Amino acid sequence: MTKQEEVYKFVAERGYTKGYTKEQFAVRQVIKLIEELGELASAIRPAVHGWALQELLDDMSFMGELAREAFDRNQDWALRDVPVPLNEDKEVQEEVGDMQVVLWCLAQSLGFESGDVAYEKSKADRDRGVRAEKEAQ
Repeated sequence: MTKQEEVYKFVAERGYTKGYTKEQFAVRQVIKLIEELGELASAIRPAVHGWALQELLDDMSFMGELAREAFDRNQDWALRDVPVPLNEDKEVQEEVGDMQVVLWCLAQSLGFESGDVAYEKSKADRDRGVRAEKEAQ
């Protein structure tokens, strides 16, 4: 099993795929990526000089907060019918690949293996369950 497959398995065991179609889960992952990008923008903001870049990072941080709220609203995840399943859509595949290139280059420039970090985080998180359910209790 590849690390990618194992990370997906850990996320599924945590409960994040439960009740969603493949396409709904995929769209939720895009929203989750926006949340994580917002958190990364907040983390790197102190290293950035220049008003325009700082303002962009602030906007990204805000979008990340909105994405977290959207991700946790389980009732909002109905999808329209799509003419081509997302897993067969070449543009979707290319954009995911483009993002992976950026993430791998980011990790390499900072001197760590992002696949290892993703694996360890998802493995550790699987027993925590779904965030929205935990926060509602």
